[in-house]
Amino acid sequence: MRNESGYTLIEAIFQLSVFFLFVHFVLLFFFWQNQIQAKMGHASDTAWELFVLEFQKELSYAQTIDKQRGKEGVIFHTSRGLIAVESNNGVLRKTVDGQGHIPLLTHVKQAKFDIQDSLITVSAEFDTGQEKERTFVIGYLAE
Repeated sequence: MRNESGYTLIEAIFQLSVFFLFVHFVLLFFFWQNQIQAKMGHASDTAWELFVLEFQKELSYAQTIDKQRGKEGVIFHTSRGLIAVESNNGVLRKTVDGQGHIPLLTHVKQAKFDIQDSLITVSAEFDTGQEKERTFVIGYLAE
């Protein structure tokens, strides 16, 4: 005859310890995830900083710069051609010689470009209501 003792206390303790270990790891994961999100910030912060870097790079090649007429944006002349950065349907986009539409920043409710002397200020309001603003120095490239 076989000895069938059934479900023992040791088996129950082992299963409970495995369950609590699993729950512990799940809670640690969510704690870690919250810390990472707090350090990295919102996705719009990262998108804004990438836009700032790209815009500054394009400005470094500018020979002349003007505001666009009839639209919210700027046009600058470079050795590569006429580059326009404009706001259209929630997207700040770049065109080169009127060709292509390269998105630089998305989910923009409203954007404003202000040129004063050798400074250009770009301000944007996102769909979330968050507002960002940055001032750039225009260093014209000699022709």
